Amino acid sequence: SYGYGWVVDKSDMDTHAIYHTGGNPYFFSLFYRFVQSDIVLLFATNNWNAVLSGQVNDLLEVIEVNNQSEN
Repeated sequence: SYGYGWVVDKSDMDTHAIYHTGGNPYFFSLFYRFVQSDIVLLFATNNWNAVLSGQVNDLLEVIEVNNQSEN
């Protein structure tokens, strides 16, 4: 779902997240909130290789897996 610039998503692990991304050719940012756990990830970089390599997705997956194991 999408509302007012925010993406509302349900992951494969059945958790909900709200996120928004932004950027330009020199900068990228991400706000990602795991709703059930009140965990928020704020990510900002001027290195597009961090975005293109999938490091952000890897970090989100680690947070989600660790959060699931705690519940």
